[in-house]
Amino acid sequence: MSAVATDHKRCERCWRYTGDVGQNARYDDLCTRCYEVVDSLGFPL
Repeated sequence: MSAVATDHKRCERCWRYTGDVGQNARYDDLCTRCYEVVDSLGFPL
């Protein structure tokens, strides 16, 4: 087994490397999962 580098960005909240980080302009450093949580809590910009 070996490790392979990814081209995906890291979510600043959960630290997962996923292709959906930056999909939302309001929180451009979060993945979709974290964006939904932060947005539902009404976290300010």
